[in-house]
Amino acid sequence: MQINKRKQWNIGEDIVAQWYLERDFRIIWRNITFRNGELDIIAEKNGLTVFIEAKIVNVIEEIHDYISPSKLSNLIRSIQMYCVEHPKVGMMRLDVAFVKWG
Repeated sequence: MQINKRKQWNIGEDIVAQWYLERDFRIIWRNITFRNGELDIIAEKNGLTVFIEAKIVNVIEEIHDYISPSKLSNLIRSIQMYCVEHPKVGMMRLDVAFVKWG
């Protein structure tokens, strides 16, 4: 049985969120959208806010090709927008989490 792309993406994002929860992170937001883009998951632990881009991939090789300069720029702008709306964000980090599918 084949799963459609949207359902596959949701399952992959759930796997990533669960990974962070198992490491005592608190999930603050999922799929928060801004004018220039979206942040898949925002998690927090001990004053560190982690912005997480979840990627579903078929192959692990060349994973740096999955985030284009344009996508990275949109992620950074979305993080900046989040920080404007939530000025108490202290330390932060951007993670890209890959889930191998297939």
